[in-house]
Amino acid sequence: MPSGGILQQSQVDWLAGELKDAAADRPLIVTLHHPPYSIDEMHGGSQKMGDALDGAFSASGRTPELVLSGHVHDYQRFTRTVNGKQLPYVVVGNSGYHNLHRLAAGAAPGEAVTSEVTFEFGDDQHWGFLELAVDGMAIEGTYSAVTKDGQVTAAVDTFTAGKAGGR
Repeated sequence: MPSGGILQQSQVDWLAGELKDAAADRPLIVTLHHPPYSIDEMHGGSQKMGDALDGAFSASGRTPELVLSGHVHDYQRFTRTVNGKQLPYVVVGNSGYHNLHRLAAGAAPGEAVTSEVTFEFGDDQHWGFLELAVDGMAIEGTYSAVTKDGQVTAAVDTFTAGKAGGR
């Protein structure tokens, strides 16, 4: 797989069709391997994947409530403003691979990655997992860290996405 991934136009068209046909009465989560945004020192984000997602969002007229990815072996959360909507982009790649990837030197919460993307939180020191709770159109995410000896630290990072009380 080339750095940053690769998509054929037929795959982007398929995704746009899936987004358009997805039920509008429940939250929409898009997942992909290569993250559009990442501030780790090893890989970085994939502009190609971000452009493909944006093309599918535009063609379908549908923007998800949450974008999840992996590939990078740490945890990172970004907020992107899309059409006035706050959209979390979360990288969860630290769930088991033995070598964690470090964040770029100087990476700090609140850092503007682009004019519409802000880095919110990162963990490059622990393994971990993300739990999602869906209630109507709202999604609550809770990231928990796990130490090398298996101790779990619950709720290291939390976020909400979508609209509360909707359905």
